[in-house]
Amino acid sequence: MVAQVAAGDTPRLYAFTGDTANARDGIRHDIPKPWLYSTFVIPEDTERLSEVRRLLRTLERDQKATLLVPHDEHSIEDTDVLRWTGP
Repeated sequence: MVAQVAAGDTPRLYAFTGDTANARDGIRHDIPKPWLYSTFVIPEDTERLSEVRRLLRTLERDQKATLLVPHDEHSIEDTDVLRWTGP
């Protein structure tokens, strides 16, 4: 999912990555999840996930989207999203 959020004169683009990768670097360097995990624990279409990681990488690079990777606490802390979490 991609969302455009008003931020003054310049809207910001956020890409919610879901379970595509466990860390932002997994998207940036097309690193799949561990083979045992994606084969036996949670069977995944690794080829399709690679395609999605490439799409997300393009959004980040070309559209300046901020990637929000739910399993990567540090990548979320690097964004300004946490300051929007309410009173």
